[in-house]
Amino acid sequence: MDPRRVRTHPKRKVASMPDRPIPKIPLGGCAETQSVLLEYVTRELDAVRAKWVREHLRQCPDCAPLAVELEAALESLRQVLPRAAELPQHLTAARRARIAWSIQHPVLDWIRRRPKLVALMVALLVVAVLAALLGRVSYLWDAPEPTGYDVTIGQGAPPAKPGPKE
Repeated sequence: MDPRRVRTHPKRKVASMPDRPIPKIPLGGCAETQSVLLEYVTRELDAVRAKWVREHLRQCPDCAPLAVELEAALESLRQVLPRAAELPQHLTAARRARIAWSIQHPVLDWIRRRPKLVALMVALLVVAVLAALLGRVSYLWDAPEPTGYDVTIGQGAPPAKPGPKE
């Protein structure tokens, strides 16, 4: 076990592993500072790395103007989008449940969002099934097939008269 990665609980004096690995502090110069500059300006860096970036910005004439420019750009975005700060940052439980349901049942979610299209598709399917069924039973309405006997009704040769028996 690496002793640098072990933390001690302040009250219990028991060693515990951190939830995530401790990031290495870059010892380089401008490239490393510029790679974490956005996190520094938005205050997302941990305290040790933020202190390192702050010290670098105080001493470096190349990186300090970049930080000032980035802060100015973020401030102008905050002014342009004042409503963004007013919006709730977390989803309600009902919204999270609906999103989870949508992910678990994408087809049902698609059907729920497009009821008119689904109704049209069902109606077309019913018409197609009925047309197929009527095509199979159309022999009920067709003319009967000839049986092989010629039958003439009404006109034709008169029936033979019964003659004397021989």
